[in-house]
Amino acid sequence: MIEVLIFMVAYRLPCPRMKRPPLPRSVARKLRQEAGFGCVICGNPIIVYHHIIEWSEWHHFDPDHMTVLCPDHHAFATNRSLSHEQVYEAKRHPANRRLAQGAFPFVNESPRFIVGTIGVVNCREIFRIGNKWLLRMSFRPRHGLLLDAQLFTRDNQPLLRIWENEWHAFVSEAWDIIYNGKRLKVWHGPRDIGFDLTWDSEQKELTVYGKFEYEGARLVCDKSGVQVVDRSLKFTQFSVEGWLTAFFVQTAKKEPIPKGTMFAFLA
Repeated sequence: MIEVLIFMVAYRLPCPRMKRPPLPRSVARKLRQEAGFGCVICGNPIIVYHHIIEWSEWHHFDPDHMTVLCPDHHAFATNRSLSHEQVYEAKRHPANRRLAQGAFPFVNESPRFIVGTIGVVNCREIFRIGNKWLLRMSFRPRHGLLLDAQLFTRDNQPLLRIWENEWHAFVSEAWDIIYNGKRLKVWHGPRDIGFDLTWDSEQKELTVYGKFEYEGARLVCDKSGVQVVDRSLKFTQFSVEGWLTAFFVQTAKKEPIPKGTMFAFLA
């Protein structure tokens, strides 16, 4: 008789390719709370859930080996411009634990929006063109700022989707992202579209500027007001409260105006 002895050795093998399942919500919540609701390196509330031990090496959602990074620092960590040791150190001492509580990620109740030159209170959806919401925000205790945004080309090709602060870019080049605790700017230079948010912690006001495109319409919000290019109507110097949608751009004459719309640009 020949005896065969089999020894089990435990070590981590590279995993074959498989479709990655969604991140469990409990893990996402733990990572965001641990990081202070922003990138552990710079504090930016727009984040990517980052595997420090890469998914290609180990198929896992282990929060001990994951963290949250902004799109820029995620790219640096992925190409190893940031080492694993540096990311683990930032995970232990995240930037937002050192920031003043007046910074963006700690806004936990709806502020007064200054949309161009128009004051808006208690309105979650800021911009909508046709059947697409483009920018909306909510503010929740223990979550801070939750931002949703969609950017499209004029022929309706998606460029960017942010859902509850999580970044999903459809093109990787040419994004200009600025964050300094009080200001968050996300801009696509070649298309000249994006949004620019500035937080005034003393006045509790959030100024919103931006340029958006969809269904051939271009919506511009700046220091002069809110307007749609090639349409004569412009809104300036209002102050309103309690609407579902602040600005709606109609893309066809028979398109219904959503209930609870404050200002509508008609086709």
